[in-house]
Amino acid sequence: MFFKTFFLLLFSCSLYSSEIVWNSASTSDVSDGEYQQVLEDYVAQNYPKEFQAWEGQVKKEINEKTFRTGNLMWQDDADAKTVQKNWYDAQAYCNNLQLVGFNDWRLPTMRELQDLYGKKSSLKNTASDYYWNATPYVDYKNYAWVVDFNVGGVSNYYKYYHYFVRCVRGGQ
Repeated sequence: MFFKTFFLLLFSCSLYSSEIVWNSASTSDVSDGEYQQVLEDYVAQNYPKEFQAWEGQVKKEINEKTFRTGNLMWQDDADAKTVQKNWYDAQAYCNNLQLVGFNDWRLPTMRELQDLYGKKSSLKNTASDYYWNATPYVDYKNYAWVVDFNVGGVSNYYKYYHYFVRCVRGGQ
């Protein structure tokens, strides 16, 4: 969505009505990914300076606000060490998160969060406290698992307690 908005703004400021970006009677048979790729290719080819400047800004923002491990992109902005929510609100927060042009964030699994703990020295924004994950506690429906980013252990707590939230995208 971020890319489409950027390109539409760029086109509205830069393109003349005689330029054809997409020659199709209907775009309903075109996926969002295909449409986005055509726009990116067109802008990169016809407006290379503007595209490079924009691409550089996007990469800078991604590097400042996220952390990558394997095929996962982790939220690593200031909110990752300040936002505390109950388990239900933590899931909603991640599902609604719009960060660095992506909107497919989710609450991580317990295994993903435990693996991230092993790399916590590479993170810029981490609280030495409990972080929620998406794994519910099977024995008690009102409890879910947390990972302790102070010592690395796992515990289960009441879903209405407030703990830190760090979202992830990809993988699973």
